[in-house]
Amino acid sequence: MIKYKRLNEASLPKMDVLIKDIEKMVDNNADGIMVEYLAKSFKYTKHEKIMKNINAIHSLEKSMPPSLRKYRDEVLSEVMGYIKKDHGEEIAKQINLAM
Repeated sequence: MIKYKRLNEASLPKMDVLIKDIEKMVDNNADGIMVEYLAKSFKYTKHEKIMKNINAIHSLEKSMPPSLRKYRDEVLSEVMGYIKKDHGEEIAKQINLAM
């Protein structure tokens, strides 16, 4: 028997708003801001703080060095892993489709 984790609806951001915001950020090439927004929306404060700093460096440098891009992608992978674990496969799939 498969056990399903019950979602705490109060802890989830409004998915329709979240998806639209993610799509806009990706369309505007604001991937770092999108990862920060995703971490903030799901209350992953450690990852949110990391992304704030990555975005600050990106802003100062006016471009994102490959090493920083790689780190951003690692943070995104961690956040998506937590979302999948904490809120289920379906929520993670919806977010992935928006990206």
